[in-house]
Amino acid sequence: MLPDKRDRRPPRNFLARSEQWRLLALVFLLGFVLFVMGQIRSPEARQMLSRLFGLAAEDGTAESDDRSETAIDAESSIDDEEIASLLTAAQTENLPPDTFLVPADSDSMPGGDPEPGGPFPGIDTVAMDMITDNAPFRDRENRAWFNMIAVLKATDPEAITAASAGPITYAQLIRQPYLYRGRVITVRGEVRRVVEKEAPKNELGIETYHQLWIKPAGGGNRPLTVYCLELPDRFPRGGDVNETIRLDGLFFKNWSYPRQTGLGLAPALLARQLEWIQPEASSEKADVRPLDGFWKTAAVAAVIASGLIWLIIRRTSGRSIRSVAIFFLFASHVLLPEYSARDARGGEADRASRASSAPDNPRRLFELAGIGASYFAMVRDGRPLVEDELELVRKLLYRIRSFSPSYVARWTIQSFDPFALAAAPDDARSHFFLIRGTARDLSAIVPPQEVMDRYQTDVYYEVLMDLEASDFQAVVVTPRIPDAWQEQTNLVEPCSAAALFLKSNGEVYGRKQLVFLANRMHWHPDGKSQIRVNGGQAILGALGVDIGLFDRIHQETPLGVDDSLDPSESADREPFYQILWACGRLGVEQTIRAAERNLSHYADHWAAKVRELEMLANSGSEAERILPKQIAAEVIKQANEGLYSVAPIFRDARHQVGELFAFNGIARRAIEIPVGRDSRGKKSDVLERFGIERYFEVELFTRDSQNLPLVFCVRELPDGFPIGETIHEEIRVAGFFLKKWRYQSRRMDRDANRDGLHAAIQFAPLLIGRSVLWIVPEAKHSPVAGVVAGGLFILAIGVIWFVMWRCARRDREFYRRMIAMKYEDDLN
Repeated sequence: MLPDKRDRRPPRNFLARSEQWRLLALVFLLGFVLFVMGQIRSPEARQMLSRLFGLAAEDGTAESDDRSETAIDAESSIDDEEIASLLTAAQTENLPPDTFLVPADSDSMPGGDPEPGGPFPGIDTVAMDMITDNAPFRDRENRAWFNMIAVLKATDPEAITAASAGPITYAQLIRQPYLYRGRVITVRGEVRRVVEKEAPKNELGIETYHQLWIKPAGGGNRPLTVYCLELPDRFPRGGDVNETIRLDGLFFKNWSYPRQTGLGLAPALLARQLEWIQPEASSEKADVRPLDGFWKTAAVAAVIASGLIWLIIRRTSGRSIRSVAIFFLFASHVLLPEYSARDARGGEADRASRASSAPDNPRRLFELAGIGASYFAMVRDGRPLVEDELELVRKLLYRIRSFSPSYVARWTIQSFDPFALAAAPDDARSHFFLIRGTARDLSAIVPPQEVMDRYQTDVYYEVLMDLEASDFQAVVVTPRIPDAWQEQTNLVEPCSAAALFLKSNGEVYGRKQLVFLANRMHWHPDGKSQIRVNGGQAILGALGVDIGLFDRIHQETPLGVDDSLDPSESADREPFYQILWACGRLGVEQTIRAAERNLSHYADHWAAKVRELEMLANSGSEAERILPKQIAAEVIKQANEGLYSVAPIFRDARHQVGELFAFNGIARRAIEIPVGRDSRGKKSDVLERFGIERYFEVELFTRDSQNLPLVFCVRELPDGFPIGETIHEEIRVAGFFLKKWRYQSRRMDRDANRDGLHAAIQFAPLLIGRSVLWIVPEAKHSPVAGVVAGGLFILAIGVIWFVMWRCARRDREFYRRMIAMKYEDDLN
């Protein structure tokens, strides 16, 4: 029985004007929702919502960055002939000395450098002996903790301020906590987070105090933690604070605390109160501006929605879709001109705001650190450095190493005229310049023990270099030089430095000299000097990579290229990105040709090494000679087939850093690693300094790698190359070896712990290149296969036609029967 037609609703007539208005309203309301969602995703909106609803922002105080600068020349790529000359000139032997452990860079705060002294009066020295540094807070430390709190409460704040030892640097507190424990220290910086903490049970009646995470003034992101008893009225709380303060507190210990990337380390202090440095009116207005923009956006969006609803309710026949579109465009481009301009400019506004937040030159940072104009007025041009100027040199070098690499790159003037610096030294003093030339002489200066303890530097070096394309000489004072320079008496090494200009020495032995200060000397060997380097290092040096950075690379450790790692763990970051940047100046096939050309030199090196071991058969143990012979045999065997062996980079990684290799194999994994922006969309220093937005990590398995991967980090991949965790593509790739790194494998290890499965620890060589050469197998065409395929296609079409014809025939028969039945019912 057919259903009653009265129970059916008529289908929608989408050609009717009412239905068109209804669909149009739905589309515009959907666009309004997407518009509001896009505004809520902005940092200003998130900041406003966190303040309205008390949402805690992520703690970013524990971030750190690499403190080594780079002086990279933006010249064009080199050609094959120049690469061939570099490989020919490069010595085949690479015997670097043992790794010289340079003290890790540390963030610093401005101020002087006080002499170590005794604790503040009233401090229980016996209780302080129970404090353990580089560890969490322990119960046995409560006695010393509340003893310091009692001293702070019982002492007049002016007396505490008068007893301050001054601003002590982060490095001093981390490295010499025993010298400053219990002493009053001045802290200046920006409070980024305020958390109210419940105090342990005590006899002082203290129930809570405030934990402040402070970013110290003068550069650096490593935090200081201060527990403050009192806060000013209306001082903001929560995880989204940005207030400038000054306080005098007692240093307690170096506290080890958990964070997202592992364990962090922060000096912990106790303070009674703080001085809130209120911003000026202009800065307050700038802080409120993002919130005003958000509310303006919300108001205009509400007006747009109201207009749409009004138009829909009226249902006026004379209104058309065009009028609604004109209204929407008018509201979005006229009522919100700043957003239209921002879209048109792209990222220019973001770059401008970031540039305005950074100092224009380091002079301002020196002034905050207490190195004002009076210090620079002591410098006298026309004479060599004297004892009165050495103290300024030490202070400046101590501060320079805390500067952010992105700031130094922004300040550095790439080209300059030495005559102009000598003629007007006052105008250029304390500015950074990129100096290039050849190092000719080197002398070490060992300061007194007091200076070593104060500035955490064992020795300074004076490097005499001939400036490029000039008759001038530069005297560069630096605490760091490449390890290979240590034993050299007659230097002839290409080098550069991002150096701060200090003064003019006048003429010395008939040559005009300029004095610069640099955090480190950058070494760019070309294979022609007395210091032997391998072929890959000669190519990298010619491209502008600082080969001296290889001294700090440690083998069989995790890859430290993350900003959140400590400097001791991030020694790989600068050489990693410098090599990745340099590979962008080489073509893919050009790199492979250079590796093929270097293969014969590489095999000769290992053959010569075996002959040397045979000549020294009576010296050293047999075990020390077996491994080089085994590696040499494998290298020569593979070289006879025109291939590189993986044995050296697996078994002798320390001596292969910077060498150029090429391998054939199967890529089983390729993933993209974005590094250009952080989670908030802000440009990273990698993008600003090197122009690298992303790179790709490719796992390669070769014939002789015994199912162990070789990890290649490349700038780009060929068009259409698959990306994923499970791929199977034949490739040929060339790259520069960096290190043998330790990582957690995707396979699980049952032997690590009997209680469960754990990710297995695996070691893999890490190489860096431009891209991979994708070997796509050629398709084999067979005429028989084409005929068969064409026949099957025709047969399939015929089957489909027959099935459709049968279905249509049955439909016609059914239709005729239904018509006959209808006529029969009508006749009855």
